[in-house]
Amino acid sequence: MIETLNVTETTLTPKQRDKSRKLRKWLKYVHSICDFLQNHSRLPGRDAWVQIIAHLLLPWMKKNSVIVPTIYGFDLCVSRQTGYQYYYYGYYEPGTMYVIKKSLRQGDVFVDVGASVGQMTFLASDLVGDGGLVLSFEPHNFRYAQLVDGITINNRSNIRTFNIGLGREKAMVRLYTDVYSPTMLPEKKGPNFQNVQVDTLDAILGQWQINDVRMVKIDVEGYECAVVQGAQKLLSSKNAPILSVEHGIYDSDSDVISCIQKYNAYQTFQLQGTMRRVSKLRHIENPQDLRPHDNVFCFLPHHLKELPEEMFV
Repeated sequence: MIETLNVTETTLTPKQRDKSRKLRKWLKYVHSICDFLQNHSRLPGRDAWVQIIAHLLLPWMKKNSVIVPTIYGFDLCVSRQTGYQYYYYGYYEPGTMYVIKKSLRQGDVFVDVGASVGQMTFLASDLVGDGGLVLSFEPHNFRYAQLVDGITINNRSNIRTFNIGLGREKAMVRLYTDVYSPTMLPEKKGPNFQNVQVDTLDAILGQWQINDVRMVKIDVEGYECAVVQGAQKLLSSKNAPILSVEHGIYDSDSDVISCIQKYNAYQTFQLQGTMRRVSKLRHIENPQDLRPHDNVFCFLPHHLKELPEEMFV
């Protein structure tokens, strides 16, 4: 059963479903080329080559929703505004996906904060299996509708979805939608917004009686510290989770690492090849050395003992 709040209707019309079926074989073929060049070759300038090839071989993506395959074996419901990367390439942030793959096990609980259309939600759903659970939070109504469409398309039963945001306290907050990735930061405000319910992760976990979370991914466009502050009970616990946190997108989120380390003895890492590459993790001792506009991975000592040595430099 899926927990749906403020459920919106499906974003897919019969015509869009039919178009998706016709495109599917060609999309998979183009995605396989992009995957090989981007993730399995050392071709100089491969980022540019992948972009050129995908846009030459595929028709221009329209605004309407479409079902697209991914290189990970599940489908996503996307539109140009919510996921052009999946349409053209079949993946997004392969480096982050690699860390999630290595971190999750059968039966684990994964929390996806800022799930968008659900790429990491569906990967986690595969990895944790029927005995595990994925909690997926997305406050933006249209992205949430596409996430729910994806659950139906992929026939998933171990995902619980929440059409709310997470923060430091329960409140109603404006989600500004003029930017490419919607944000709750007031300094990014524009004329277009939606009012969204915000709660704390600690409160949600308490309601669901969940005490053990393996991994939390937080990608909320500068609102990361607020999410962390609303999860202090979880992050202070002996079995606190592995964290994947977007870092340095806005100036206001520059202190997210200090927020995290306030609650536990987390060590911070970044991928050598950025979130756009499958590569090894490098320990970053000084937060000032963190690469901006990239993800940070935070582990406790017992996580580092459990994870494969091949993940780290």
